[in-house]
Amino acid sequence: GQFSPCGITVKPKRPEISKAASAIINTVPPLLKMEMAVGMASVDIFHEDNYALGYVFGFIEGTMQAMNIVMGGNEYIVVYMMCYDEIFASPHGPTLLKRSFDIQDDELFSKGRNLGGAEAFEFKNQSLPPLGFSTHLLKIDMTELKAN
Repeated sequence: GQFSPCGITVKPKRPEISKAASAIINTVPPLLKMEMAVGMASVDIFHEDNYALGYVFGFIEGTMQAMNIVMGGNEYIVVYMMCYDEIFASPHGPTLLKRSFDIQDDELFSKGRNLGGAEAFEFKNQSLPPLGFSTHLLKIDMTELKAN
């Protein structure tokens, strides 16, 4: 949040992060939000769809690995927090990030995480757009349409 004493707005200080971490925070959320739009997904889907949530987690993780960010360090957590806040917005970002760490052993989460990580490397190395996410989201919508 922001603090406004006497009408002066003071933004909270952003933690010190590397250029690689800043690049991820500035690049990954818009890319995944575009995929969400293509897949016609609302944030609500991610509270139930472990595969989709795993994909987001894995894509961010794969991008961090490709950019040599130390896994498990402070910067690692900051990148996840900033990306999740940007992709899902408040109050969903922190809730979905906690859920991502809580369901690491879930089979669908793992499958989504693996695809997200693989597509992150393809995107970084060959500039191939990540399509597995929107394809998955569109399949969900198709099954829901068929059910009605």
